[in-house]
Amino acid sequence: MASRSIKSLIPEMEKKARLVQEYCKTNGVSLLIYCTVRPLEEQAVLFRKSHDWKFIENKINKLESRGFGFLADIIKDVGPQKQIKSVTNAAPGESFHAYGEAFDAVPLLSGKPMWKYSDYKSGWDTYAKALKECDLTWGGNFQQKFKDLPHAQLCPGSNPLKLYPPEVIKAILTENGLLNGDY
Repeated sequence: MASRSIKSLIPEMEKKARLVQEYCKTNGVSLLIYCTVRPLEEQAVLFRKSHDWKFIENKINKLESRGFGFLADIIKDVGPQKQIKSVTNAAPGESFHAYGEAFDAVPLLSGKPMWKYSDYKSGWDTYAKALKECDLTWGGNFQQKFKDLPHAQLCPGSNPLKLYPPEVIKAILTENGLLNGDY
């Protein structure tokens, strides 16, 4: 299960997450950070739920051909999932959640999460301003099929696997306890 603790984040991101919370609070918005570090298996389940088999198979083949077979294996190991509406384009290792460099949050109104932008525009706008103020990348600005309003990340890039070779990714994920099931 994904961590909710901002202490799971790398120090720079933890500091920025606290600043985002404080900015929102100062501006009258309660914020729930509900996901920080997400295990690779959980990412694989979300990925498989978001896509049809042809897309998944293509991703597995791409990962294997690029030397990321250890991540392709996780997608295979979680098995088939009932497809729902797309919630992520990120396969295991492709999300900054696995590296402690991302979190998901939602503004609260009277203690209740307001998942839809239209239900609490001022809360979402305050969250977006807080992220900008803290120099974080907001998923609401992603240039993809869907906007990921809850998502915030440290790095402006779209995919960690484009930044590092397989052996570096494997070392980082192992060090974080995400490849050996210790997380």
